[in-house]
Amino acid sequence: EAIHGTPLTPLQQRILRENLRSIARGNTGPITLTTLLEALENFERRRPGKIDWTQSNEAIISRIQPLTTGRLRRAFNGHQNSFQPQDLFNENMTIVDLSPLLSDEAKTLFSILLSRNLYDYTKEELNETTNLRLAVIIDEAQHAAPQITHMETTAQQGIIERYALELRKYGIGLIAIASRPALLSKNIIANANTIICHRLIWEEDVNRVADTLGLINPKTGTHDE
Repeated sequence: EAIHGTPLTPLQQRILRENLRSIARGNTGPITLTTLLEALENFERRRPGKIDWTQSNEAIISRIQPLTTGRLRRAFNGHQNSFQPQDLFNENMTIVDLSPLLSDEAKTLFSILLSRNLYDYTKEELNETTNLRLAVIIDEAQHAAPQITHMETTAQQGIIERYALELRKYGIGLIAIASRPALLSKNIIANANTIICHRLIWEEDVNRVADTLGLINPKTGTHDE
């Protein structure tokens, strides 16, 4: 949803859930995207003549299929996952280099999946604390946490937004870097303790920062020069 800008429809969500449950019942190993694609293709053949189901199923396939070929296959479709969230809490700095992934969409998806693993580990394994355990720095954060107008409720918030809203009490700090504040989620900016702002050119960016800092003139609806 984050990389396509639109959420799955209720029917698409139902199709995806049904296929994942079906795979999980008959498979004790990890579920790969190739396995999911095969299930979706078989699912379509089992429901011939239902145009709405076919269209929804094809829409899901079109999102997943590019991740199963070429260089992206190694990143998203492998059986092995050597990443362990607890390794991030040692004293060394960990840098995740996304340059091998050529498209912004692939980089965004990889960032979200990595962040989700850390989020789940934090919520399940760590206790609340007032000490800083880990600082997560995200460059070009507007890709992983974009401002999407239809995603305003808690249930629709992205994983990076949940970092800002929920993980502070577990000792997880978030440093989000973006060259265009207007493209970054309002929830990230609104929950920031510190905002460092350099020169801004675009009016939308100036207004977003001015609004966050309470610099908008209530009479004119614009910021003071």
